[in-house]
Amino acid sequence: MTFNLKLMLSETEAEFRRLPKLFHLDDYERCLERKDGIYCLGMFDVYSDVTPNPVYDIIQEKSQDLSLYNRSYLHRGYCLPTRCPSSEANETARFERCVDAWARSHALRTRLHTLHYCRAHGQPRPLGPDTNDLPHRVVLYFTYTMLVMALVGTVYDLFIAKKGSKNPLLTSFSIRINWKQLTSNYQDVDPRLRDLESFQTLRMYPLYLLLNGFAATWWKSIGDGPMWPVLVGAESENCRKKFWITAAFLQNFIQKRDLCLVQTWIMAVDLQLHMLILFLTLLLHKHRQHAVKVLSVLFVVATGLLAYKAFTEDLIPTYLYTNPEAYRNFFAAGGADSFFDLYIHPINGAMSAIAGSMIAFIHMDHQERNIKMSRSKVLVFLHHIATPFGVVWLYLAYPYFRHYDRWTQNLMVVIERLVGAISTSFFIYSIVNHKGLFHQIARSLRTVTRLSFSVSMCHWCIMILLYTDRWILQDSSYLRVFSDVIVVHVLSHIVAVPLTLLVEYPLQKFMERLINITGHRWFSPLKAKAQ
Repeated sequence: MTFNLKLMLSETEAEFRRLPKLFHLDDYERCLERKDGIYCLGMFDVYSDVTPNPVYDIIQEKSQDLSLYNRSYLHRGYCLPTRCPSSEANETARFERCVDAWARSHALRTRLHTLHYCRAHGQPRPLGPDTNDLPHRVVLYFTYTMLVMALVGTVYDLFIAKKGSKNPLLTSFSIRINWKQLTSNYQDVDPRLRDLESFQTLRMYPLYLLLNGFAATWWKSIGDGPMWPVLVGAESENCRKKFWITAAFLQNFIQKRDLCLVQTWIMAVDLQLHMLILFLTLLLHKHRQHAVKVLSVLFVVATGLLAYKAFTEDLIPTYLYTNPEAYRNFFAAGGADSFFDLYIHPINGAMSAIAGSMIAFIHMDHQERNIKMSRSKVLVFLHHIATPFGVVWLYLAYPYFRHYDRWTQNLMVVIERLVGAISTSFFIYSIVNHKGLFHQIARSLRTVTRLSFSVSMCHWCIMILLYTDRWILQDSSYLRVFSDVIVVHVLSHIVAVPLTLLVEYPLQKFMERLINITGHRWFSPLKAKAQ
């Protein structure tokens, strides 16, 4: 058995060695340093004009395997003067013939599928930031304003204001105070800061706009490389084109396939569901005895709507189409319908949102009736098996349902969301009520989790910068991928600290205190007259 397995693996490796490399990039910087330098990047179809062709047969066979990259396309970045010297004036035709000549040496043929660009010496770097452009200036001036306010607020807090009589609007920008909030225990936080938690989205909005504005303007000007125009340049244009759509949290409905900071769909869905759950909570708060029943009915309705959408639109679970080619194309092909029509749609998270609200009402009811769920042995037992159950579920669901018929895969959309909504809601409830290991872990990570929003907003820009600001192709390995993940994670948290201290927390506090002051001035006379 061991011998047969080794033989199969060696045969597979031998097959891959016969195939042309999927990706290739000539040295981008060295090419464009030449006076006659021309660098072209494109994607090519692979075909064969002879029969039989063993190499092409292997390519077709491997292209059917969804766990592998689609090898019927080749991706090439060539320095034309060194790769194929010619007096041909048409750069595109020269590039196409150059790649085809190389393919002939492998008993294959190629035709140009997509030309990304051809760049000549003299224009090696992307265009610099357009400081005459209004959006560029707005982002720049906003950044300057926040830095100045941080300086003013910190100096005022440390050297000018008297203790006990500090202006709350100015101290909102104090780095010392914001750092204390970032690193403090929950018990140290002033309870009044929680009075306006329904406005939490407005705590987040300025930073959200800033990062989207940066992506639409300055982002494309801070780096370069052979892949920079294709990834950063194109995405930055999408960000500029749909900035107001993103600002209105509608990017998961309007122009949803033109991705801009792909992670922001989470904020859009969260806000849409947050507004729904906030409305339901306020509506049901005065009739709490019926809240769980009403939410149970809504949970069933949400499940039915998800099932209807999955079956009528032939949608499948995400793990059935998350393959290398789908990731490379940002889900532009192969599973695109399920990603754009289900994964980033509010109906995908409605069940979890309703289940979470239901758990909140149950928790409130237990508190009002002084029921100590922390003493429940059943709760403690289920708390400890929740995580192993989740791991086993993921391990079994992926291989078991991958090869089933389409109807079963459609049904798995509903089952997957049901399991996720119920298990996640219970896990959160058990952490709140049982002061066990997971509760302690959650408390120990409180400072890191407070940075989570800033991290989520900046990590995509950092990751794309890390990968695209490279001048030559680098071989991938598990060690390199792991090290890149660690680097992106660390850099994202480093960048998130000033974003949190200089933008998120200051404007969050400033808006809360401004609303409090304004509300006090408006409503105090009305209360006095009523008395």
